[in-house]
Amino acid sequence: MRFVCFALLLLAGCSGGAPEAVQTPPPAEPVATSDQILDFEIPASLADHVVVGATLFSAEYPKFLKAPLEEPICKEKSKVKRGKIANNIWPTDEGDVVIVSSSEPLGTRSKSAKPKADHVVRARFEYRDGFDGTIWTRHTGKTGLGLKIVGDSVQFVQGDQPLTHLQPVYKFDRNRSVEIVITMMGTEVFGQIHAANTGLELLTMHTKTTLVDAGSTFVTGDGAKLTYLATRNLCGYSDELGDRKPVKRFVHLPRQIADKPSVGTLREETETTRVYEMNALELETLYCSGIRPAEIDIEPAWKYVDKSYTEYRDKPPVRAPKGFRNDLSFKNPKMVEDLLRGYAAEFPNNASLHEIGRSYEGRPIWALAIAKDVQPNDPRPSVLLNGAHHGNEPMSVDIVMDAIQVLLTSQNAEVQGWLDNVVVWAIPMVNPDGAQAFLEDTMFSGRKNGRALEDGLGKGKREGVDLNRNYPFRWGVLGDVSALKNPHGKWYRGPKPASEPETQAMMALANREVFAASISYHTGTVCIMAPYTVEDAPNPEPNDAWRIGEVLRDAMGKQIDGRPFTVRKNIYEVEGIDQDWFRYTHGTVALLIEAHGSSPTDYCQRKDAIEPNRIAWQELLRLTVSKSVIIGNVVSEDGKPLNAQVHVEGQAFKNGESWKTRARDGLFARYVEPGDHKLNIKTDDGRERTIPFTVGDKPKRVTITMGN
Repeated sequence: MRFVCFALLLLAGCSGGAPEAVQTPPPAEPVATSDQILDFEIPASLADHVVVGATLFSAEYPKFLKAPLEEPICKEKSKVKRGKIANNIWPTDEGDVVIVSSSEPLGTRSKSAKPKADHVVRARFEYRDGFDGTIWTRHTGKTGLGLKIVGDSVQFVQGDQPLTHLQPVYKFDRNRSVEIVITMMGTEVFGQIHAANTGLELLTMHTKTTLVDAGSTFVTGDGAKLTYLATRNLCGYSDELGDRKPVKRFVHLPRQIADKPSVGTLREETETTRVYEMNALELETLYCSGIRPAEIDIEPAWKYVDKSYTEYRDKPPVRAPKGFRNDLSFKNPKMVEDLLRGYAAEFPNNASLHEIGRSYEGRPIWALAIAKDVQPNDPRPSVLLNGAHHGNEPMSVDIVMDAIQVLLTSQNAEVQGWLDNVVVWAIPMVNPDGAQAFLEDTMFSGRKNGRALEDGLGKGKREGVDLNRNYPFRWGVLGDVSALKNPHGKWYRGPKPASEPETQAMMALANREVFAASISYHTGTVCIMAPYTVEDAPNPEPNDAWRIGEVLRDAMGKQIDGRPFTVRKNIYEVEGIDQDWFRYTHGTVALLIEAHGSSPTDYCQRKDAIEPNRIAWQELLRLTVSKSVIIGNVVSEDGKPLNAQVHVEGQAFKNGESWKTRARDGLFARYVEPGDHKLNIKTDDGRERTIPFTVGDKPKRVTITMGN
């Protein structure tokens, strides 16, 4: 039995005796900001604290599978075509009892009807600038069930009491005509909002109500035209309606119910429950047959659509001839931890496992430090690779895991040279709470972390903070943008800068390591973003981050869907992202790569999509180890490291940047073009020097001694 025991390394280092327990970084203190959110200070409690060093554990060598369950085969390079939005809205049903069928201005109240308690309501609106109104049903004159529309957001209410959080509707302001469908089945209530012209589903909602008796259906409000309002009683449709309502429900049935209902597709089976995927009509058929589900989910979890993930999610890592197979499926937090523990155990000289912090829900955030004979407080420059700031982007995890596999198993001479000269910090999953939610709970969640709101409605699946809107640089500069300030908004930036433990953990590690360069991997499109991405934040000139982004672009070529990588400032207005904070605070050449348009379930597409992104981090290490960069240490006459600002003369700063040396050893790294340059060094105690130097097409190493 092989045992691996790593020491816990804190900032103070290691001494004899029992190792201390792993600690979680303390909450960040309020960050002082100017009106432009530029003049902030990192709280001492955060800047001085980080849990680093190998994970504290003594465990048997991780169990593993000797071979994949089934070896995927790719006969040729996969081809990806970008699809179009399918029309998933259904035509008017003959069973509808029409209340309003012409374009009428929405006054204080529409015409009304009184369907049975279990029924469907359909309403279509045309509007210009949004509207405030409520679709009421089961209304008794005193109270009723309502779907309330407020600007670009909606919520279910019961009378004047909210049943759900106020949720923003996807691209609501871009659609001038919407169709809303409300379905009532006993205590279960469903809402769907579609773009009326394209059928694109904008939002699906689900709640429960105590109002189960029949009542009136009508609409109140103003600011829009009500062009259609109809009801249809449940359990009275004809077979001619067919399967024209494809919105999915995931229905949990106790196992004691018949082995398989007459409708639905089995998606998951446990000891107590079977989960079936059903469309709206199938669920209606089930309900009308007298079967009552134990639970209904309106939002599919990734586990329901990705066969490879469900096959491997409960399995130990699969061995490769060296290292592990990272390409067989996407990974939840437990799978990432098992793999990283496996690498640390198999490559103890070159891989050191660190818990750098804990997520909001208490999951560890793991980092693997990779270098030849990696040491505590390693004196070599550090480069960061990270994935899954957004947990709903599992492809980003795979790209970082692929880098780990290559760096630890390749015998290529160039790769070995990188490991001689640089420490690569690989953090595959910055946001383990979001990843877990996306894979296991709902694909409509996971972008944000696990922060819960205390508003009396219980924790919703769309809560949390977008970690890549939570970093202090220019946090809040976009003001009252609803998606940024609304806790249920897609890009909610948090209650204050650096409020989240995941953000704090990344900042603390960056403050300790002072990364020379970094890549944050994302998915959603294809591009390279170079800081500063905030619109009104001017970049240093010359802008070495942009130049290096262009080098990576030229090397990467195109993604498998044919789109070339481009270098951009941003995709849309943005604030509080990690690369801007890394750049502003430490001068890190911090790039964000949108690696692929999606996270494909197809093995061959994943494999081919990783290739150009592997080129990106390899090219970044090549620039750091083999190209024109100056790396040095600023020390006192007795060889002790000094805190000093190191500035390449001629590079103009426009945001008050002050890029300093690494505290533990006085290290700095500056990416320059070949030629003659000057370094301006200014220590914290006021000593100054200007050092001329010449850089060719190879790195230059210097030690700068500052006299008294």
